[in-house]
Amino acid sequence: MDFVERAREVGGNVEWHRRPGGHCDVDAESLASFLTREAP
Repeated sequence: MDFVERAREVGGNVEWHRRPGGHCDVDAESLASFLTREAP
């Protein structure tokens, strides 16, 4: 989770959600939310 902590330190809007399924698991609902979010 070092990436999340570092991104937040520099002002990044990052969320971390632990997911089962390994590296290539995708949460379609979270991905869709991210892709439709307006840029700051």
